[in-house]
Amino acid sequence: MDNSMVSSTSESKSQNESSPSSSDSPPNAEPKTPTYPHWHDLIAGAAAGLGARAITAPLDLLKIRRQLASTTTTTASSKTVASSATNATTPFAGAEWKIFHHLYSIAEKEGGVRSLYRGNVAASYLWMGYNVAQFWLYGYTSEYLHQQ
Repeated sequence: MDNSMVSSTSESKSQNESSPSSSDSPPNAEPKTPTYPHWHDLIAGAAAGLGARAITAPLDLLKIRRQLASTTTTTASSKTVASSATNATTPFAGAEWKIFHHLYSIAEKEGGVRSLYRGNVAASYLWMGYNVAQFWLYGYTSEYLHQQ
């Protein structure tokens, strides 16, 4: 077999593969985008909700404790100074608010890292449900709009 026969055979194969057959879709039809099962949206939403809550739970704890911290001010003028700025029992009073320092002190005083997540189950379910609904709705809406 010489080289000319080999090249002509491979050319005819490539032409047959590239030409549409009668059983394929019409040439002017748009290619369909592959769909995926929508339970992926549910799993992704649940993971996103739990992950977001795991990151923000300690920050939420600090926010609530700062809101509840009692600080007394002398006046409402520009000379307002927190009188308990040097008091060690109210770590949030004063000009500086060191987030990681306070997270560490809470974990140290109240039972370790678990203390930063105490009472977090209900909020985790809330965030998980919200994100599941949001991801599921986005998936169905996106699929519907792409079919139009």
